[in-house]
Parts: sequence; structure tokens; C-alpha cells
Amino acid sequence: MIEQAIPAARSAQRRVFTELSTDTVPWRERYEFWHEHVRAHFNWELLRGRDPGNGFQARFRHWMGDEASFVDMSCGECRVARTADAGDELRLILMSAGQARIERRADAGIDCVSAGSLYLLDPGAVSRATWSAHHDLCLKLPRRAVVEAVGSDPLKGGAPICMLPNSGIAPFLTTQMRMLASHGTGMDAEDCASVLQNASALALFLLRRFLRREDAAPEEAHDALLVAAKRYIERHHRSHELNPDDVAAAVGCSRRQLYRIFGKEQLTVAGYLREVRLQQCRSDLERGGGGREVRIGAIAYAHGFADLPAFSKLFKRRFGVSPSEIAGGGATAA
Repeated sequence: MIEQAIPAARSAQRRVFTELSTDTVPWRERYEFWHEHVRAHFNWELLRGRDPGNGFQARFRHWMGDEASFVDMSCGECRVARTADAGDELRLILMSAGQARIERRADAGIDCVSAGSLYLLDPGAVSRATWSAHHDLCLKLPRRAVVEAVGSDPLKGGAPICMLPNSGIAPFLTTQMRMLASHGTGMDAEDCASVLQNASALALFLLRRFLRREDAAPEEAHDALLVAAKRYIERHHRSHELNPDDVAAAVGCSRRQLYRIFGKEQLTVAGYLREVRLQQCRSDLERGGGGREVRIGAIAYAHGFADLPAFSKLFKRRFGVSPSEIAGGGATAA
């Protein structure tokens, strides 16, 4: 049972709240201060890269429960590497601002996440990661509890992340996470510990519903993967490097399985990606303004099309009018 995976909070004395901020540290010492913090709390090695100067800022608030814990963190641009001891926990993360590029330890591939993403992270599968200035909320869950809820390790194949849906029960979880971040410091210890325990149980329930394939009917599993894959494509369609392997890794399935679930809907992965890109280009072109040809090229490139003539042919084949006709406001074809 999920309720048994994370035991109920037994005592307010077990809950610990920690708050750290670079605002209390002289600016010349901020980066080193944060280096020690991320090593102690996240098992990351902060890499200096370019000199952050006196603009680097970060804040960390940490609620510790009996087994799970919750983090509310804002941080400036940074790059980290995995330490030798990555711990034995998985992290369910809601990224509310910023972007991250996560390098896989297994094959040196890249996974990208951005604002609005809800995903499960295995720190042990990460080689390095680069964040822009960002803000995220994170539930740290024991791997054992996740495995018990799901029935297997959802990230055992070496993928560092698994994208989760923002539909179904997910909004209830993300609302709890935001409420804990907003009001947790004003709650007494016992109430806060109970809220954290409930949020952890809901997180495990979400993972069970989304990732435990044997508990779902084949149609439900198919629908969940298809929705997740479509959402991932919609969010990352601007990337010129986006490919089926990236999509499959993000939603936690093989490329063959990805092709199969799209095929059941009479779709292809490439075809859906192309349709998303074309629809976004048309929407931008219809907004009007600017120099037509220059704007058409910029819009096409911004939505993943590197070849302007090829884009124009695809666009006219799909909509029956050319991009320049749409940009000029003289066409109404569907």
C-alpha cells in the first residue's frame, strides 16, 4: 500500500526546517557558500564556470519529514556535477521558472526541462546539469517508497528523468506543493509534518497511476503514454535536435513502444511534431507585424524549421496557402 511506503508523521520533533540564503553572505563568498550547501543537501558538485560576480543569488528552504522531505529553492545560473555519493532517493520536481539541461550518465545524452515541467529525477543517473536562473519545488522521496508504489524502479534503465502529466490528479499535488512553500513556515511543526506526509502519499499515488503499467488496462496505459508524449513534443517542439529517442526517454518507454502508441492513433511521431510546429508558425504569422520575409524565416526557425524553402512547401501543402499570404493577412484557408 502507498500509505505504508511513507509512514505517517509520528512526532513533531522529527520534523526539521532549514532556511539558507546568499543574502546573508558577503557577495565575494556567495558562490563558495552555495557550493558547500548543494554538496551537503543535494549531492551536487557546484562548478564555477563563468564568474557570477555579485549578481549570484540563491535561497533554499527545506522541510524534513520522517522519510520524505520538501525543498523550495530559487537559484541563479549554475552548473553542477554528480558527486560520488548521489544518495538513494528520487526527486519529484515542479519547475516553476527557468530551464535545465541534464546530461545522462549512461550515454551522455541530453534531457531538457523548462518552466511548467513536472518530472521525476534520479540524481544518480545524472552526469552534469546546467540550470538557468530558476525556481523549483521538490519532494525528495525514498527510492524504496517509489519502487513499492510503482511495482518497479521507473528509472532503472538509466534515464535520469521521467516527465509526468500535468493533468488528472497532478494539479492537486502541485497545489499542495505550492501551498506548503507559501504557508509552511507559518505552520506549527506537527501540522507541517502532516501536510508533508500527505503530499508525499499523493505523489506516490500519482506515480502509481501514471507508471504502474500492470495495474492499468492496456488502453489506459496507451492513453497515458500518448498524452505524455504529445505534451513533451508540444513543449519542446522548438528544439531542432528533438527526436523520437528524446521523447521516448522523457516519457519512460522505448522508441519502438513510442512508435506503436502513435501508430494506434494513425499518427507518426515525426508527423505530430511537424503538425505542432506548423500550427505554431501559423499562429505567430497571423499575429502580423514586421518585415514579412524576414519575419517568416525567423518564425520558422524559432519553431524548429531550419530550411525555409522546405518549410514554405510544407506550410502550403498543409494549409493551402503560402506563409507570405498568411503574414500579409490575405488568406483564410484552414
